[in-house]
Amino acid sequence: MTTRISRALISGFAVTVFAAACAPRNPAAPTPVPVPVPVTTLPVPTVPAPLPAANAALPPVPHMTGPLEIKVVYPSAGQLIQSKDSNFIFGSAGNGDAALTINGVATPVWPNGAFMGWLANPPADRPQYDLVAAAGSEVARLTVPIKLQQPSVTKPDTVQLLSPAQYATLIGPATVSNDTDRVVTAYALTGGIQRWFLIPGTVVKVTGIKGPDAYVELDSTQIVRIARTDLNMLTAAAPQTPTVETPMPQTPTPQIPPPVRTTKAFRIVPS
Repeated sequence: MTTRISRALISGFAVTVFAAACAPRNPAAPTPVPVPVPVTTLPVPTVPAPLPAANAALPPVPHMTGPLEIKVVYPSAGQLIQSKDSNFIFGSAGNGDAALTINGVATPVWPNGAFMGWLANPPADRPQYDLVAAAGSEVARLTVPIKLQQPSVTKPDTVQLLSPAQYATLIGPATVSNDTDRVVTAYALTGGIQRWFLIPGTVVKVTGIKGPDAYVELDSTQIVRIARTDLNMLTAAAPQTPTVETPMPQTPTPQIPPPVRTTKAFRIVPS
């Protein structure tokens, strides 16, 4: 009896698991695409925009006529535009005789109906391209919504004062052509042509940091900036004051007369 009940429970559990595994899953929610808001107030263009000068090395563009049908190849609807201020937009109007505007800007249409424009990015409160094409009495409109890259919010570099001041050892370049090039360059805070060439291994006093630079105090009246990559930061403790040794009495050096250069009589002999 116990075996039959156990088998029945196991069979029921297996059926339940199988049914749960075969149950349809809810599809993932699609990424929302901006809903275009067509603009019907934009004026209808009447004169085609002038074409740029043709390249004589290329064959002429064939002429094509037909019903207006605006197609945008780039950007696609909902595409993220990462440029800061302007962007390309190109596609086809379906008729080489069409006049076209994009966001109110006249855009040239080639004889085969293709168009390409270089336009300012749409405003952030209306991220879309509104295209209006006209050929004779025929008018076509198309609105392409896009996404604009949000500007990154970066804080301006400010000087971070170090209190107490820290000390660092100058590193210098890893590879130099000769020993005379093994220096660390320091620059004036206000720009200009002033430069200081410091010897690697020198311990300097760092009073502040600003972005990739460190502010180094050369003396009480001069502060310069050095790339932080040229510094090996030490502890915040001030360097030890060297001990002052009592000078040993020295014996006066006897005065040695300078050498005297002499020459003997000579005669110039023609060759």
